[in-house]
Amino acid sequence: MRILLAVDGSRSSDHAVQALVRHVALLREVPAVDVVFVHLPVRPIGSIHGVALSSEALEQYYEQDAQEMLAECKRTLMNAGIAFKVHLLIGEPADAIARFAQEHHADLIFMGTRGMSTIGNLFLGSTANKMLHLTSVPVVLVPMERAKGETLIGPTMRT
Repeated sequence: MRILLAVDGSRSSDHAVQALVRHVALLREVPAVDVVFVHLPVRPIGSIHGVALSSEALEQYYEQDAQEMLAECKRTLMNAGIAFKVHLLIGEPADAIARFAQEHHADLIFMGTRGMSTIGNLFLGSTANKMLHLTSVPVVLVPMERAKGETLIGPTMRT
């Protein structure tokens, strides 16, 4: 079994990693895990305050940012004894994840949700929602854990 674990360094993403660790124990065979981090492309603007941005500097930025965002995920998977490969992709997250899943023959996609309300998703959309429409691979969406009685009204508003 090949599992694609889509992460972005958020709390929601960390919950998805923890859920994957719990579910791996239920599988008959040890899965191959591909950890995918998608970075939105930096729009080339030529120079910033007279400083040219080389393609090497941009690659270094992508790599450094990804490593910072992936640190907790990698630590959790290593502590659980789960082998994995990390893949850094550049592009729109849902499209890049769906394409990777198809090209690498993923059997399952694990990812967190931001926990946005249904109304928020209607207006803003979400990577998780887009994934359900872009791929035929089964997707496990791991919701954020909320404190008892906490209601989420929008992306950052809580009651």
